[in-house]
Amino acid sequence: MIEDLPESLLGTKEHWDHVYAQELSNFHECGDEGEVCKVDSSKPLLEFGSGNGHLLVALAKAGYTRLMGVDYSDSAVTLGAEYAASSGFRHIKFETADLLNKDSINLDPAFLILDKGTFDAISLGPEPDMDAPKTAPGARISLLASRYKDALHQCLSTEPSSMFIITSCNWTRDELVQLFKPDFTAIDEIMHPTFSFGGQTGQTVTTIVFNRKAI
Repeated sequence: MIEDLPESLLGTKEHWDHVYAQELSNFHECGDEGEVCKVDSSKPLLEFGSGNGHLLVALAKAGYTRLMGVDYSDSAVTLGAEYAASSGFRHIKFETADLLNKDSINLDPAFLILDKGTFDAISLGPEPDMDAPKTAPGARISLLASRYKDALHQCLSTEPSSMFIITSCNWTRDELVQLFKPDFTAIDEIMHPTFSFGGQTGQTVTTIVFNRKAI
């Protein structure tokens, strides 16, 4: 059984509102955008948790033309849009939405969805229904993953080759595969630098490419 991660400030909207409000202020002052799988460049790409917009701008520079970012922090959306515009890529769209609330999501389906840490932040947050009774160990991450998968189903194209790429510092490959099955199948892994300790070899970052199961 996959155990819940302890709740953290990193899993709260208030924390990220503060972070991106500060980054937005920094961007206005000095132009600093903050910390910052080959696909057909004409396909629509969506980033979950687009933050400062750095990844989407990098993709635009690489020739991708149909780009959108979604974040639940208004400050992040404003920062991303301003950074993209100042970089000459006004065609990148940014929207505010809560991935755990499907009623707040109104996006066109994307061929590829990217997540470089948003699921990590979500998994550190509280249960979506704060009024619900305390659940058994492991139930919180199962509920959060279920809500997140609902957002994936809502936003990802039904094309057989459509993909979802997630990067995590909190979850291993096996844990991510378990959390996203049976809806999504792991088809590839992007390797990162490894380290060895106590006779074991591993990596601190995991990136998995998932394919949406045919429906």
